Amino acid sequence: MKAILNYGAGDLRLESIPVPQAQDDQVLLKVLACGICGGEYKLAKASNGATPAAAGIIPGHEIIGEVVQSATDTLPAGTRVAVSPNYSCGLCEACRTGHLYLCVNRPKRTAEIGGGYADYALVYPGQCYALPDDLETLDAAITETLACCLHGVEKVNIQPGERVLIIGAGANAQLFVQIARIRGASFVMVVDNLKDRTEMALSLGADMAVDAAEQDPLAASPLLSNGADVVIVNRGRPEAVTDAVNWCASSGRVLCYGVPPAGIPAPIEPHLLWKKEVSVVGSRSYGTSFGASLALIASGRIQVRPIITRVVALDETIDALRTPQASIKTVIVPSA
Repeated sequence: MKAILNYGAGDLRLESIPVPQAQDDQVLLKVLACGICGGEYKLAKASNGATPAAAGIIPGHEIIGEVVQSATDTLPAGTRVAVSPNYSCGLCEACRTGHLYLCVNRPKRTAEIGGGYADYALVYPGQCYALPDDLETLDAAITETLACCLHGVEKVNIQPGERVLIIGAGANAQLFVQIARIRGASFVMVVDNLKDRTEMALSLGADMAVDAAEQDPLAASPLLSNGADVVIVNRGRPEAVTDAVNWCASSGRVLCYGVPPAGIPAPIEPHLLWKKEVSVVGSRSYGTSFGASLALIASGRIQVRPIITRVVALDETIDALRTPQASIKTVIVPSA
């Protein structure tokens, strides 16, 4: 089969390797689609700090596949599934306190196990969620991304009537706009300097879009004169976190969803946290929202097709990883 293997910082190779062999407790999938996570673009950077690997690792965790081989009757061959990448040990402290997505013993991806940047992938039955017959494969490829966004919104608990400000207008932000609307937000503003992205956000339910370099977001609307009840950071820049705290209303909440790389601090004025009683929380992955994500996409309540602005084949994937700015959301379709 063909697969993209990562051997370290910027060292990505399209290779031909054997189809993995499923053990009794595994499911062999033909990969139908795999989304490129925003964080995976760093794989193509020679300066990303990754340690060179003698044996390549197949990236890709946003997998939609068709069952080829399975030992369980609930997943017969031909079943299309969305794959939850969270596979926990159940024994570590994180698992035993209900935070399975923070498991410290997650199986490592290798050339044999996992990774959707390939023609085939091995997963476990518990990771597989059968797709409704009428759900298109490409739309299902956003399931994991939406699940993470749903989890983030749970952390800041958007309430009906609240005002939401979203920093950044990438794929996740487009989903946050729609989730905020579903949860009853009375006003949603997106802050970004890319017109195509802000226009999409407006088409998906945002009330206003602002380029902060040209206009103070809080001065742009009287509804935000005292700040936003919830500010969601989707930008990996330290100053975005600073802005989020400054733009947050008293007793508001800040969600750090997109963050700078490890080791880069963000300046926050503690006096503001005290004065306004702002809560700042982080969110990564998801807990129990994968099934809800799939249901929302299947119902049409969350629009995902507009967000998918680039579809590539496996042999186009390395080039796609080197050009993140060319797309809001890219999905790999190996058969394309």
